[in-house]
Parts: sequence; structure tokens; C-alpha cells
Amino acid sequence: MSHQEMTIADVLQDPLIRQMMDADGISLEEFEKLLIHSANMLFAKGQAHSLRQMRDNAASGPKRAHEVFDDATVVHA
Repeated sequence: MSHQEMTIADVLQDPLIRQMMDADGISLEEFEKLLIHSANMLFAKGQAHSLRQMRDNAASGPKRAHEVFDDATVVHA
């Protein structure tokens, strides 16, 4: 079974999510702004992490596969 992440458009059109938004009194525009802002922040953090990692990798020379995986980090908002 494959797993595909929902896009912002998918989230905003999902009936269950819309019901939850209605129940919580959250407007579509408000939620869309929140999702876009969050996506931009995660993208910016990911870009900063990627640039640091590229700089560090260049400075430390080649790495073995397990070292690359050990260096991987997950950004949480």
C-alpha cells in the first residue's frame, strides 16, 4: 500500500476536516493561511538545514552511508 501526503488543497477540500473546522469555528481562509504559513516555515527550516549539511559535508570529506543516515534530522514545528 502506498501513502501519499495530502496537499493543502486536498486538506481544505476534505469533508471530514471541513466538519471539524466548522465544529471548531475555524474559517476556511484562516485555516488556509495557517497551513501556508506552516509550510513556508518548514520549507525555510529545511532549506537552512540542507545548506548547513552541505557545508558540513564539504568540510568533513566523504562519508559512509551509515554516517549520512545518522546525521539526518527531522524538523518538527
